[in-house]
Amino acid sequence: MSRSAIQGRRRSIVMNRSESASRYRPVRALGLALCVVAAAHAQDEKPTTRAEAILEERYEKAEHLEPEEPAPIEKQLNILTDHRVLERYTAGVGGFFPTLGGLPTGQGLSAGVRYDQQGAADGALDFRGVALGSLSGSYRFELGVSAPRISDGRVQLDFTAAHHNFSRLDFYGLGPDSELDDRTVYRFEDTTYDALARFRPFGPRVQFGVKGGLQQVNTGPGKRGGIPSIEQSFTDAQVPGLDRQTDFFRSGVFATLELRDDPHGPRAGTLLNGEWNIYRDLDLNQHDFQRFDLEVQHYIPFYNKRRVILLRGRTTMQFHDSDKTVPFYHKPWIGGPVELRGFRNYRFTDDNVLMLNAEYRWEAFSGLDMALFFDAGQVSPTHGFELDEMETAAGFGFRFNARNATFLRLDFGFSHEGARVWFRFGNPF
Repeated sequence: MSRSAIQGRRRSIVMNRSESASRYRPVRALGLALCVVAAAHAQDEKPTTRAEAILEERYEKAEHLEPEEPAPIEKQLNILTDHRVLERYTAGVGGFFPTLGGLPTGQGLSAGVRYDQQGAADGALDFRGVALGSLSGSYRFELGVSAPRISDGRVQLDFTAAHHNFSRLDFYGLGPDSELDDRTVYRFEDTTYDALARFRPFGPRVQFGVKGGLQQVNTGPGKRGGIPSIEQSFTDAQVPGLDRQTDFFRSGVFATLELRDDPHGPRAGTLLNGEWNIYRDLDLNQHDFQRFDLEVQHYIPFYNKRRVILLRGRTTMQFHDSDKTVPFYHKPWIGGPVELRGFRNYRFTDDNVLMLNAEYRWEAFSGLDMALFFDAGQVSPTHGFELDEMETAAGFGFRFNARNATFLRLDFGFSHEGARVWFRFGNPF
């Protein structure tokens, strides 16, 4: 084929392609327009089912997510924590810090100084101390040193020396039938020297250990306006250890199983704690006894841990020979800001105690929890308890928290003996 013929054939093919493209150009434009209209219609179309509506709402919320804003109370408490306002205010000098509170209930407003020095001796030792006093004449002095980081924290040794003098502790008599009108007051003074070894072979969840020490005790008349001193209402026959005091050598073992999610602000889990202590009377040979303490806590969470039911049980049982007695100041008691919150502090005292607590805690709003509680307890001279005769109290409380830990609480307790108001730091248990 000649060169001119080939060029003519190419021109024919190009012209045919051009005519074909021109023929289909309107069809392509129409298809593109239909796609645009369909897309616009799809954007304006509303969901036709409930599931589609919920899904669309989730998509819209996801596009506008913002960090949750804490409530004003929690925000202020968080500011105190984050900026260490309280720490800065009580910064202290050389490890010494001013301190308010720290004496038993009823001793009046107390103040003093606390010492805390951690990581001394190349990080091996921690030192601590406290000196507190009140206008009632009560005071507390303590010095201690611990080695908490032996074997990577699996072993801790602790030594403490202390002297306490509480000028007005309440006493209502022994037994579950003690009367409110029999209220008296006494002074309790002791000097103690104690050593403790704690073991954590499997981490902080499981702990056990041994302890021992010397306690030197002295009791005397108490001073509180309008309240008689203990010796004016009771005799030594009624209240063992009233007239003559002694020194004790005490030793014991303890174990703790910690399965709560957060020990500082638990919302779920279980705590089991037990102790067995032996007291030997070194002077009079009249007050040898043994003491067993057991406490169980169980937290039942629901609604994503915003609501919690707490069940707690505690018992103390003391054992001694028939010719021995337990001095009144070593007998367990119930009543006050922790247990039987509708009764006065130290309201019931005897050799044995059974205490049951139930609380329903819920988050009112961020930074504030509310609580409804019911307490039931009994003291007994024997190891048997009458559940239908237990003293009961009920009430409600406010728990202010920061970082899920209770900062302070205000509890209102009610019983057949009246109403009590308790203002304390931290949870009762």
